[in-house]
Amino acid sequence: MLRPTRRPAALMLAAAALVGVLAGCGLSPIQTTIAYDPSDGVSASVGDVQVRNLLVVGSSADAPGIVSGVLLNGGTAAVTVTLASGTSAPVPVDVPAGGSVQLGATGADPTATTAPGTPGSAVVQLSAVGAPAGAVIAVTLTSAGGGTTTVQVPVVPPTNEYASLTPSAAPPSEGPTVGQSPAPAESPTVTPPAPVTPTPTAG
Repeated sequence: MLRPTRRPAALMLAAAALVGVLAGCGLSPIQTTIAYDPSDGVSASVGDVQVRNLLVVGSSADAPGIVSGVLLNGGTAAVTVTLASGTSAPVPVDVPAGGSVQLGATGADPTATTAPGTPGSAVVQLSAVGAPAGAVIAVTLTSAGGGTTTVQVPVVPPTNEYASLTPSAAPPSEGPTVGQSPAPAESPTVTPPAPVTPTPTAG
């Protein structure tokens, strides 16, 4: 008498176990749905202004640095965003309504957007970065209607795509105060030669 085989039952159990494993994989969160910054910089917001890819380019902690990033104003009114870090003087940047400003555009004169969708540019230079490349520093963004936001911003060296973002070697020389004329240069004083008295000839 032949005994019934148990192989079909074993195959069914294996198939059921495989289905359970595959179903469990579907419960894991998809990594791309988790919010993250795909660039070197960080994102933030202050009122209606969105900040994208914010970072600081600098060679050392004691050296000056350039702030790089984009300010996007989604509101219907112009906004002035002031950036400050460490002991550096705060720098205001005007962002027109519906416009954007590229920070770190050292190759061109600072401009503001004249129409929605037309990017402007601004240079924000720190007198001293305060940390070496690879570290992070605190940058505070302030606007009249959006309050104050402080974010930890990475410091990157001026290499590769950031090689052109080099700060000025020295601050511009001071000119005359607005409304005043520069002092005229002094003219040199010329002393005329003394007259020559003729000596009488003996007769």
